[in-house]
Amino acid sequence: MHPWGHGVVQATPKFATATQPQLFPTGKPSRLRILILGGSGFLSGDLARRAVQAGHQVTIVTRGQRPIPEGVVALHADREQPGELANAMQEWSLKQPKPSQPFDLVVDFLARTPKHIQQDLDLFCGTPQTHLVVLSTDQVYSPQHRTFPQTEDHAVFLEDQSDFAEKRRCEELLLHQDSTSHWTVLRPSIVLGAGGRLDFFPEHLHDDMMTERLCREEPIRLAGGGHFLCQPIYVGDLSELILACPATAGADGKILDCPGPETLEIRQIFELSAKQLGKAISITEASVAQRLKAHPEEAPWLCHRFYPHGPLRLSGLPVPHIAPECALREQLT
Repeated sequence: MHPWGHGVVQATPKFATATQPQLFPTGKPSRLRILILGGSGFLSGDLARRAVQAGHQVTIVTRGQRPIPEGVVALHADREQPGELANAMQEWSLKQPKPSQPFDLVVDFLARTPKHIQQDLDLFCGTPQTHLVVLSTDQVYSPQHRTFPQTEDHAVFLEDQSDFAEKRRCEELLLHQDSTSHWTVLRPSIVLGAGGRLDFFPEHLHDDMMTERLCREEPIRLAGGGHFLCQPIYVGDLSELILACPATAGADGKILDCPGPETLEIRQIFELSAKQLGKAISITEASVAQRLKAHPEEAPWLCHRFYPHGPLRLSGLPVPHIAPECALREQLT
């Protein structure tokens, strides 16, 4: 048995709705012991908060550079420093008042290389009770070989030295695990919701001032006029997917794309954002060819990102249902 235990949190569940399946019908306790690697960012912070609200016991591992969500036990460690994560977990487990039990769910938002996945397997996945969920990205697919819709069948993945190719190598390491390890990989695309940003597309990639530009009604310049298709997912829907994984047998050992409920052109996300802000919007078109010539590393953004919902439905996980307009309303107000 692994020595890692949990912090104790008591809260009122808020997740169940009439349209959503019961998250933990069989096989797992309704109150999970959860470890989140991350826990203070946009995605990981949302999961931590919702898990606490649902009554789960939540521990996070963070470097301590952002505010910590209320109701969690926070451990401070930098996994890039040799032995620091293992030492932090060991020291924490020794402080527990009784022998620690393994976590039911370990969620890694920070895995960027196969070394990180191996770290997860070595530290947390030694018992059949623990289910590992790794957040990857839909941009592991080679943009030059995408199909429409994109499926896992005969898919071509990036094999270069990019961060996205490293994410794919993380997935491959899990694919080679034996059946005693329980894991799921989720690949979200564009994620919207409170704390999110609008800096996800050329020419405004990583533009910290994007919302302010919309408020000032500045022209927005998008490669190809923003006509590439996407399926944005609400951050809360993504958190529900993660929390459902331990009790969903069909998700075990699966890599799943996570499309949102609606298919939009990129430009429509900006138009909906401007509408929410009560502002007019003007979108100008930048040449895709010229953008790629100057920034070939942006090819994973300059393509249609369109996936069927069938694999999620077949897995038994809850299919995302919150509309992008609702997600943006939460994000921008």
